[in-house]
Amino acid sequence: MINLIQGKEDILNRNRSELNIDMLFDVVIYLEDNEYPVMRLKPVVLKFIASIGSEIDFNAY
Repeated sequence: MINLIQGKEDILNRNRSELNIDMLFDVVIYLEDNEYPVMRLKPVVLKFIASIGSEIDFNAY
């Protein structure tokens, strides 16, 4: 999903500044048999999230 907004950092940062909003990515993980998956974020994703001043939440259900 991040691929849809990558390259639009200027627009996102302008909106964040002008509208005084916070950005958050909410990652929802649905567990099967109570097994937690290994999760990994690539450096390019981390750099993008940092470049727009966003946070990440992880939730497991």
